[in-house]
Amino acid sequence: MSRRGAPVSRTRVVALLSVAVGCLTAPPLVAQSTGAPPTTRGGAPQVVIPTAPTAAQEAASRALGRRVSNEEIGALLTRSGLSEAQVRVRLEQAGYDGRLAEPFFTAMRGDRAALQRPADSTFVAALLASELVSADALQPADATAATPGSASRASDPRTAAERAADATVFGKALFADRGAAFDPVRSGPVDGAYRLGPGDVVQVVLTGDVEATHTVDVRPDGAVLLPRLGQVGVSGLTVEAARTTLRTVAQRSYDGIAAGRVRLDLAVTRVRTIAVLVVGEVEHPGTYAVSGGGTVLHALGRAGGPTVRGSFRAVELRRGGALVATIDLYDLLLRGDLASDKRLEQGDVIHVPLAARTVGMVGAFRRPSTFELRSGERFADVLRFAGGFSVDAAATRVQVDRVLPVAQRSAGRTRVLLDVPLPAGLDTVPLLDGDVVTAFHLDEVRRNHVAIAGEVHMPGRYELTAGLTVGDLVTRADGATPWALTDRVKVVRTVPRTGRAESFSLDLARADDRAFRLQEYDSVSVLDGRLLYPGGTITVSGAVHAPRRVAHAAGLTLVDAIDVAGGLTDEAQVVEVSRRPRATQYTDTAAVVLRVPVAAVRARAGEAQRFVLERDDQVQVRASPGYRALAPVTVSGLFTYPGTYFLQRDSERLSELVARAGGLQPTAYRPSFRLIRGGRVVAVDLDRALAQDAQANIGLLAGDQVRVGPDPGVVYVTGAVERQVAVPYRRGLDLQAYLAAAGGVSQAGDANKLLIELPSGEVLRPRRGRFVIDQHPTITGGSTITVLTRREKTPGQWSQQLTTIAQVATSLVSLVLAYVAVTQND
Repeated sequence: MSRRGAPVSRTRVVALLSVAVGCLTAPPLVAQSTGAPPTTRGGAPQVVIPTAPTAAQEAASRALGRRVSNEEIGALLTRSGLSEAQVRVRLEQAGYDGRLAEPFFTAMRGDRAALQRPADSTFVAALLASELVSADALQPADATAATPGSASRASDPRTAAERAADATVFGKALFADRGAAFDPVRSGPVDGAYRLGPGDVVQVVLTGDVEATHTVDVRPDGAVLLPRLGQVGVSGLTVEAARTTLRTVAQRSYDGIAAGRVRLDLAVTRVRTIAVLVVGEVEHPGTYAVSGGGTVLHALGRAGGPTVRGSFRAVELRRGGALVATIDLYDLLLRGDLASDKRLEQGDVIHVPLAARTVGMVGAFRRPSTFELRSGERFADVLRFAGGFSVDAAATRVQVDRVLPVAQRSAGRTRVLLDVPLPAGLDTVPLLDGDVVTAFHLDEVRRNHVAIAGEVHMPGRYELTAGLTVGDLVTRADGATPWALTDRVKVVRTVPRTGRAESFSLDLARADDRAFRLQEYDSVSVLDGRLLYPGGTITVSGAVHAPRRVAHAAGLTLVDAIDVAGGLTDEAQVVEVSRRPRATQYTDTAAVVLRVPVAAVRARAGEAQRFVLERDDQVQVRASPGYRALAPVTVSGLFTYPGTYFLQRDSERLSELVARAGGLQPTAYRPSFRLIRGGRVVAVDLDRALAQDAQANIGLLAGDQVRVGPDPGVVYVTGAVERQVAVPYRRGLDLQAYLAAAGGVSQAGDANKLLIELPSGEVLRPRRGRFVIDQHPTITGGSTITVLTRREKTPGQWSQQLTTIAQVATSLVSLVLAYVAVTQND
């Protein structure tokens, strides 16, 4: 049903469904099922396919006489490139409920339930009310050509040369986007020159003594049906002419119109859709449905524009078999002039012929590209198209790369280069189809300059003026930095006509050196004294509050360095300074170690105050062995006094810690006791430890954690079993009973490979007899039984093993036969 309750006709459904691809220029989207969450690429919205039947699907199927799937409708939306918000806006502009497209977008918001809601029956008409593309849009996906951007470059049927040319042909960029960039007006208002036709929706408004509004369609017979006025033919009339006609007809029914007491106005609220054929050298030829307000440019945009071979200068508009107009797109591209662009009518044919003559302009032009020339146009015209020469163009010549015409070719002579002097020769060489004109850039060599680098405030290149000296150049560079070595400034000078250079070392304190005259391309370097005389560091570590590296400075004493490192801690006992030897001859001494009493350092007097450090000295403050950090142990669970305890001595045992924690609470499950050290479980039998068993009653370390919990009352069965379960623990229940409670060993499991993890963390492997495993291993409440997966061997592995066995057997037989033969000979 339409929005006014009328049935949806086959023609209207086909047309309106086609509108979904009306903006094919937008970035392509990927239609996907609701089985996976939609993703985005480059921020583009994505269409989802409802799994439940929709009213849109049913209405389209009835109208077209074949099944139309949600996938096809989703593909149309995908190719349109419209987001949900854009579809909603266009639906509302067309007078429909903007929420009708929700089933194809809601999964992006996580609204899975909305996907199952059938769309309103007006969805088919409403969704596509913005613009038509073609009645063929509902063909299966593999029956139509891919839209631009829907395939990767790897699937582009054009050659690399064609793609490169496509990127440089002047005007191609205008048609890079086939979507909203070429949307004509779909809903009013339109200009007064627009001609009405069947499918338009107009609104007639009466004001004054009579207040009334009538919104009506222009019927297929070209008339509108209005109350009291009856049928009035408006097809083929401009909006202004139709307004005048209606006023004339209305005078017979409304006396006040002639007297001016009643005013009648006419407006177009929705523009009809017309079908036009775009053929010739276009990217996507075919029948396209465009708005009745569309022009040749709109239809060309829908078709992707001319190909690299197509003409931008002679686009033909044919109507009724006759040539109506020839459009030169360069008027728009170069001057923004749309005067030659013509409005389309139903059945129009747009033909793009081959370009007659193209010339490539490359190099130093302001707009390098490939341009099309019409008959009579010369170099001056194509130079104007290219925007003229760029600023850095060499003004001496251009070069024409030409494929010779067939009549001028000879053996080995098919291509030539022509040098055309500027400006005299520009009009002496006619340009032929396929010519490539190159304008050369100026070279990159800069003359009349010198360079200064290093320790000056403004390093860089400077103009070489007459009589420029080294002193002048340093002054221009805002002078030397404080750490510059001005007594050894280096000047490197290239030797003309060779690849050699010569170097000069200058002292800027001397007047003669400051007056050293510079030449073109000289390079001046002011060295950094920090590299020649590095400051070095002092490293302070050990029993200080803030161990660090301290920058060395002349006169820095041991007390100064320790002060910078935050001073000595309480446990500091010995201060050692390690210094690298600086002997003139080799010795086996690796370091000179000097000791300073801590008391002198704390008193900041005596030897410590006089001890001057040298560059790269290592200061180490040794801590007293009597100072020790506390060693915490965490006790948690069902102990009487859980919490953090500190070890009293190195040999403190587990049983002692349990006693300090008040022992276990009555509900504590002893087998669940665990000792965790370094993140790993240490399997310990608590009962044996409390009984002073030497192996179980282990010594504790800082950071250990001990815990005990309640009796879980279950045995966990996991791994390669049919079900992962927790089975109530019963004393005496054997291993097979627990496995049976989990549904038995799965097909992938190996019944002979089992692991039993006790609550304490101890892992057991059931003992295996001659034929079966022990069915009564140690199992307590809280244990975990894990069935391991069998390692399956592929047929290839079996055949390889059989081959190996056969080879070994053959070798053994050969050895036996050889041994027998040797024995008989003896």
